[in-house]
Amino acid sequence: WYDLDTMKKVADQVAADLAELDPANTDAYTSAAATFSTDADQLLDRLKTIDTEERTYLATEPVSGYMLEDAGFTDSTPADLTAAVDSESDIAPLTLQEAKDALTGGSIDLLAFNEQTQTAQTTEIYTFAQEAGVASVSFTETLPENTGYMDWMTQNIDNLEKAVA
Repeated sequence: WYDLDTMKKVADQVAADLAELDPANTDAYTSAAATFSTDADQLLDRLKTIDTEERTYLATEPVSGYMLEDAGFTDSTPADLTAAVDSESDIAPLTLQEAKDALTGGSIDLLAFNEQTQTAQTTEIYTFAQEAGVASVSFTETLPENTGYMDWMTQNIDNLEKAVA
């Protein structure tokens, strides 16, 4: 979802597949994919204008990683934290402390929080980041109800811009 370049390729492939199944509407499918690609490029351009020089992030779950890296952030999430979350395991106490130390030590500029996969431990990290004054942005893994993909990504970028302003 958060890799806009990949999503452009998906849109192109869907358009090609639909055109093969329904040749009479090839122009409509091709046009829709081109519009999608243009819109995605505009979002990528916005990401590149965010002041992220030498800025780092810590993520409670890596869903937003592609977007944050496209914006120029460096991922400073402890590898063991990501591994624990990915395997739906508890975060080891030492790893949890490592994340807290990074948040209070000034080496983290942004917390990326996945509100759909929150656990007691990731909520603890979020609360700790708030108390430490670290900017945070909540991301989701799925489109919000009644929201299109581009509107969803636009809102994510809006939230990111506000957080680091």
